[in-house]
Amino acid sequence: MGIPDEDVARVRAETDIVSLIGEHAALKRVGQRWQGLCPFHGEKTPSFSVNAEEGFYYCFGCLAKGDAISFVRAMEHLDFVDAVRRLADRAGITIREDAASGRDSQRRKVFLDAMERATEWYHQRLLTSPDAMFGDRDSVSWKEVGQVPLCLLTPDMQNRRIIDALLRSAGQEPSPTLESNSMIVLYSHVRTGRWASVMPARLAATLGLTDVLRAIPIVEPEASHAIGLVVPARQPMKPLTAALVIEARRAAQLLAD
Repeated sequence: MGIPDEDVARVRAETDIVSLIGEHAALKRVGQRWQGLCPFHGEKTPSFSVNAEEGFYYCFGCLAKGDAISFVRAMEHLDFVDAVRRLADRAGITIREDAASGRDSQRRKVFLDAMERATEWYHQRLLTSPDAMFGDRDSVSWKEVGQVPLCLLTPDMQNRRIIDALLRSAGQEPSPTLESNSMIVLYSHVRTGRWASVMPARLAATLGLTDVLRAIPIVEPEASHAIGLVVPARQPMKPLTAALVIEARRAAQLLAD
């Protein structure tokens, strides 16, 4: 049996996704979204975000995402139809079911599954396979970087401003498909094989590289930026300030080597 699309749409529209997810995770409003610990994996720092207006959730840690129906399916191990029934009962909505809709729904599911597999194959071929665009390259140019799907830091961050300037100097307008203020989040998306990113080589090595995840130096045009620690000019220094100066000098020596 199947459920007509208009009934599914009504169930989605009339389901309070914040209330629904709140039955499984404690959510706190932060700006226009709700955040909390992800109910799909163990974590200590909240990375789970719910957009009440659009009716979607997303976890920046495990990459779980979806709407009210997919949430119920994942939490209660239900198929699509049973999840819609569950939400309809919860919202007091009467839904219709018929065999013809079921056949159409099954055909759409087969088509969408095929499209998802094709998309994953495409991104793998583009970014991570041995014969991909950068598969056997030892270095790339900033112009080439601008030609692949990118996830980058948000525009208010200094590293992002540097990246944007370098891309523009190579004739490429920065147009990332995903932005975050966390390098950890960017790295987790690169791991899916759907994006590339730009980050310091030492950080990439620290986060962990694999046979299908590697760091490729960007060599053209060559870029270097001086950074420094600015502290008050007073003696004696406060203990914390003195410790920071010592570490800054140590880091400078390591970078020079």
